[in-house]
Amino acid sequence: MNRTLARVLTGSVFCLVASGCGMGGPKEAAPSATAVAMPAKPRRVELSTATLLKTVEEPGRVSPREESVLQARIPGQVSEVLVDIGSFVKGPSGKEPGSLLARLDAPELVAEHLQRQSEVRLAAAELDQSRKALASARAAQAAVAAMAKEATTVLKRTESNMERWRAENKRIASLVRDRVVDQQTSDEIANQMRAAEAHHEEALAKVETAIRARDRADAESALAEGALGAAAARLDVSKAAEVRVATLMEFRAIRAPFDGVVTKRVCDPGEVLEAGHSSPLFTVARIDPVRAVAYLPETLSGRLPEGARVTVRFPGMGLAEIMAPVSRTGWALDDASRTLRVEADIANPSPHPVRAGAYIRMSLPLAWKDVRVLPKSAVIRQQDQSVAFIAREGKVRRVIVETGGADDKLVEIRSANLGGEALDLSKAISFLDPAAGRTEGDLISE
Repeated sequence: MNRTLARVLTGSVFCLVASGCGMGGPKEAAPSATAVAMPAKPRRVELSTATLLKTVEEPGRVSPREESVLQARIPGQVSEVLVDIGSFVKGPSGKEPGSLLARLDAPELVAEHLQRQSEVRLAAAELDQSRKALASARAAQAAVAAMAKEATTVLKRTESNMERWRAENKRIASLVRDRVVDQQTSDEIANQMRAAEAHHEEALAKVETAIRARDRADAESALAEGALGAAAARLDVSKAAEVRVATLMEFRAIRAPFDGVVTKRVCDPGEVLEAGHSSPLFTVARIDPVRAVAYLPETLSGRLPEGARVTVRFPGMGLAEIMAPVSRTGWALDDASRTLRVEADIANPSPHPVRAGAYIRMSLPLAWKDVRVLPKSAVIRQQDQSVAFIAREGKVRRVIVETGGADDKLVEIRSANLGGEALDLSKAISFLDPAAGRTEGDLISE
């Protein structure tokens, strides 16, 4: 009974409001000040191509342009420390070395240097002796060569004399047969021939001796040359060893590698150091210029344009913001944080107001070039998903879309195909009510 009565009352109210029925028959409904306006019909928008520009702000820090940790390169004992943290130092310039930070005492190294210097003097003396020995060997070689030449000349003379006496003996022998000369004359000529032959054999022996002497002199000269080369090499080795130790001697002075400030000091006079095993002595930082460092998330790492200029703010230092070009990026992403390191060099002349380690906020301009976009009002968030309503063939389909970058008005659409025109819902929010809680692909009357 109650349900029937309620239905009748509801129907009556609907008739009064919608059809204007009542006493006196059908009449045109009068305008009411309290009438509710119907929702506007959504505007259709199509995918377009545009370049999105956006500035993001990332936290970061100031790093030194260069930072060097200085350790002892030789074993020794700290004899004097000349600087402390906060000391400004100068690096090498031309022939001038860098600022002296500390001195080390290394008596063993000093003794070794003296030994190496003595070895150099000994090797130099041996080299001089080898030069003189070579000169002597070459003089002996020249003398033997002269003797060989002389023996060869004598050989030729004796050979000529022997041939003469042989010819004379032959001639006298024929005269003896003809009884022109007597036998005694022939015997004398034969004796002269044999004497000439003996002199010739003697000359041959002297030539052979001279040849052997020359070969020996040549060998001795070559040996002297080899000894000279070995002495020269020993001198070079000795000099190299002396230079090495002299270089190590220079490491007794700990000097600044560049202009900067001492940020850490971890040594005191009397401390014993071992080369390569001791803790760092000093840390020196170059603070003009400094690096402003921030990190871009992986999703934005490819959107930083070439030649971009960033704005650096110093919330904790009270300094004016600074604009600077991006100097470099890490190119590769950090394995742990999946971020891209971005650096901008900032001039920091004396009195060096920007301090290393300071917290900064860096504004970086990003660009999505020639991407497909929709107005932001055509994409909404439902149940942690980006959703667009696509009109096609008189129906509206709710579609989940993949979005990318965005600026104040447009959003990048990465979905391959939307299958129709999107609805701009900026002035038709109530249109969303029928779709609340529905899933992808539901059809909604347009």
